[in-house]
Amino acid sequence: MPDFVVDASAVLKTVLDEPEAKRFRRWLAEALASDADIHSSGVLPYEVAQGIWRRGVANREEAFARCIYGVRLHDTARQALRHVDPLSAYDASYLATAISLGATLVSYDQRLVGVARNAGIKVLQP
Repeated sequence: MPDFVVDASAVLKTVLDEPEAKRFRRWLAEALASDADIHSSGVLPYEVAQGIWRRGVANREEAFARCIYGVRLHDTARQALRHVDPLSAYDASYLATAISLGATLVSYDQRLVGVARNAGIKVLQP
């Protein structure tokens, strides 16, 4: 089974009307149906909550649940310290999770995507 690490820029597409949202939702449904393992950093719930609040999403609790459904969270704060420059601590934690699991990173954050690719991490932007 393939392993994927999702960040907030990706999972928020499950509740936001953004250009890539339809493709991401289709990819996520297919990944979950195929028993792929979906992982993320332990900061994901906090970033999702902030994103939902900032964008004024209705039904915040339902939206939150949809964003984190099926995602296994990992504490990678210590490993993230190695990647904080030039990333935020939050983005560094997603990168550290992908590195520690040898997983594909699913993100729409261009800075994170660039650093991940330079680190040799496979990146997917469905």
